[in-house]
Amino acid sequence: MSFGATAVYIAAASAVISAAGTIYQGQQEKKVAEYNAQVAENQANAESAEAREGIRRKREENKSFLSRQLALRAKSGVGTETGSSLLLAAESAKRLELSALEMGRSAESRRNALLQSASISRFEGQSAVTSSYFSAGASLLKGAGGIAAYKAEDENNGYYTATK
Repeated sequence: MSFGATAVYIAAASAVISAAGTIYQGQQEKKVAEYNAQVAENQANAESAEAREGIRRKREENKSFLSRQLALRAKSGVGTETGSSLLLAAESAKRLELSALEMGRSAESRRNALLQSASISRFEGQSAVTSSYFSAGASLLKGAGGIAAYKAEDENNGYYTATK
């Protein structure tokens, strides 16, 4: 086998190996992105469950607070069924429930952000695979172009010309 033929085979092998490596790298990036997405989803689910429990505890505390407030008013002789005492109880209940709802809103916002992060991570992984295919194609074309240029030079007795 001549030096020229060996050079052509080496150039072809190099282009194929480069293309395969590029595709492999894209697939590995996709695996990392999928793992990161799964971690974000798991964290979103855990934080959501924790928030639900926090809201449940907050509502229990609120109920206890309102009961103590009612008992203190009753003990002091203030009527608890009418007038300003009833309005105060209603306002307190409203404010405490709004506090619990705000906890839920904050938790839902955080959950949505984590799920959005998971979606972005998956998109980036798929983009890495797509990009790796284009890069692999470019490597193969570059290798084919180099081989063609070498063959053209060889056919023209060592002088490269674009046309015969």
